[in-house]
Amino acid sequence: MRKQQPRETEAALVIRSARPEKIAAEIAKLDAVGGYRLERGETQKIRDIYFDTPDRVLEKQRLGLRIRQVNDKRLITLKGPGRQGGWGKTRLEIEAAWSRKALQRVLRELRARGIRVRVGNAEFESDDPLETIEELGFQVIQDRQTNRLIRNVLKKNVTSKTVVAELAIDSVSYHFGKQIVCLHEIEIESKTKNGKAAGLATLLENLIEMYQPALQEWKSKLATGRALGELSKNSVFRKLIGRGGNLKPAALDAIGKHLAT
Repeated sequence: MRKQQPRETEAALVIRSARPEKIAAEIAKLDAVGGYRLERGETQKIRDIYFDTPDRVLEKQRLGLRIRQVNDKRLITLKGPGRQGGWGKTRLEIEAAWSRKALQRVLRELRARGIRVRVGNAEFESDDPLETIEELGFQVIQDRQTNRLIRNVLKKNVTSKTVVAELAIDSVSYHFGKQIVCLHEIEIESKTKNGKAAGLATLLENLIEMYQPALQEWKSKLATGRALGELSKNSVFRKLIGRGGNLKPAALDAIGKHLAT
């Protein structure tokens, strides 16, 4: 029997507005939502590079393989398909600092799912994860940057300092040649065992109600980027990209429709 792999539980909300930065800034100022208090965490500059095989085997299995740079740290991550739970989606998430051991762990999981990676003459490069992944036969399919403001979520009126969730306020930039497309969203990720935290559904609902109709439950950044890659070729869709590359609400509707097909 295979060892149970780690999983994450999270929910994503996209900001629908002609001025999404304004709403993101307002949310960043909150110190409480519902029965939870929000404490300032770190600010992160993130670069995510996703990979797939030439025949897109990972996409077919709804897997995401990425190299993430967070400030000065480099991580390798493998994510699996999401399954809707009580308040968010739960999915496989293997994530660790870039190392030979971490890479081997990811490759073992891919093999367990029937995905064969030809190691061949590929050499592990401790200083260049992108070269290592490409030598294994993978191709870059998405390159994006995120500015992230973190708020630690703790229960109100409780002396415990236990963080039950992380609320991230993300400004995401996708690059398509010279075109930069920006998405603003909120992510809430459980930090409790097995992703269970009573009340997070209420936190999510309260946040949506506070900014109605500007917050909408959303798909993953990877799926959004894939849709943007297709839609950005369309001149009609490009007119739905506003000042600063921000996606207008109509653009989000087009993306949602594309992802639903």
